[in-house]
Amino acid sequence: MSKKSKIITGLGAASTLAAATDFFLCRTLFDQTLNRKKLKKGKQLSLADADLNDEQKTQRHKELLLCKKWIQNVAVDKVSVESEDQVQLVGMIYPSHDHTSHRWVIALHDYACCKEDMRPVARAFHEQGYHVLTPDARAHGESEGSLISLGWNERRDLLRWIDAVLEMDSQAEIVLYGISMGADTILFCPQEKLPAAVRCIIEDGGYTSVYDILSWQMTHYYKMPPFPILDSMGVLVKQKMKFSIRKASALPKMEKALLPTLFLHGEKDVHVPCDMAFSLYDACQSAKDLYIVENSGHRANMYEQPKAYYQKIFRFLDEHMK
Repeated sequence: MSKKSKIITGLGAASTLAAATDFFLCRTLFDQTLNRKKLKKGKQLSLADADLNDEQKTQRHKELLLCKKWIQNVAVDKVSVESEDQVQLVGMIYPSHDHTSHRWVIALHDYACCKEDMRPVARAFHEQGYHVLTPDARAHGESEGSLISLGWNERRDLLRWIDAVLEMDSQAEIVLYGISMGADTILFCPQEKLPAAVRCIIEDGGYTSVYDILSWQMTHYYKMPPFPILDSMGVLVKQKMKFSIRKASALPKMEKALLPTLFLHGEKDVHVPCDMAFSLYDACQSAKDLYIVENSGHRANMYEQPKAYYQKIFRFLDEHMK
C-alpha cells in the first residue's frame, strides 16, 4: 500500500470513529435527558428537592406537613384528558371552598417531578380561593408517554387542560403557573391563540429555548462543547418528536406576548442560569414584572423566601386579575 493510500485509509478510519463516537454520545444524551424509560428505568423519581440546601429542605418539609393536613379537608378529584397524539394525561383538581369562585390556576411541575410536588403551590393558591389543577406532564407521574420534549410538545397538552377547565367552568379566569420545564410549557404557547379565559402567567425558573438549556447542560455538566453532538441530537429529536430544538424558543413568543407575566428566578440557579430570566423579561412585550430571589437555586424560590415569594405572586395577580 502506498503512503498516500495509507493516509486516505487512516483518515477514513478516523472519520468513521469520529462519526460513531458522535452518534454514541448524542444517543446517550438523548436517552439520559429525554427518554423516560432510560432516564429512570421506567420509574418516575421526583427530583423536587434535589437542589435544595438544608434550610430549604427543612422549609419544604414544613410545607409538606401543612399540605398533609390541608389535603384532608379538600375534595380532591383525579381527572384525565387525551392529547392530540392519543396520550392519556392525568391531573389532580383541588376545588375551592368558595363555590362561587371562577378563579383557576393550572400549576405545571418541572422536569423529573410530578403533580404531587406541586401541592405547596396548590395549597397557597387554594387558600386564596382558587380552584387548582396540577397535571402530570407526559412521560411523568401517572401520565402516559415515553419521550420528554422539555416543554415544546407539552404546550399542546396544556391547551387540552385549558379546554378541560373551560368545560368544567365556562366562566373560568385562568392563571398559568409553571416551574422551569413547566414554565416553558407555558411560555412556548403562542399567546394570541390562547382562550380569553387565560388571564395571567407566573413563570418560575424558565429557560430561553430547548437548545439553550441543553447547550448549558452540556458545557456545565458534561464539560463538552455543544457542537457537533447537540446538533446530531437535534436530528434525533426531529425524527422522534417532530420539532427542531433550535426553533423551540420562548423568545419569539415573548416578543408577541399579550398576557401579564411575572418572571421569578433563583439568583444562584445552576441548572437554568439567571441570565435567561433577564433575556425572557427583556423580550416580553406585555405587562410584566421580575423578581430575582437572592441566595436561591433551582426550584428553591418558594422555600428560600416563602412569604415574599407568595406576596409577590398574589400582589401581581391582584393587580392584573381585576
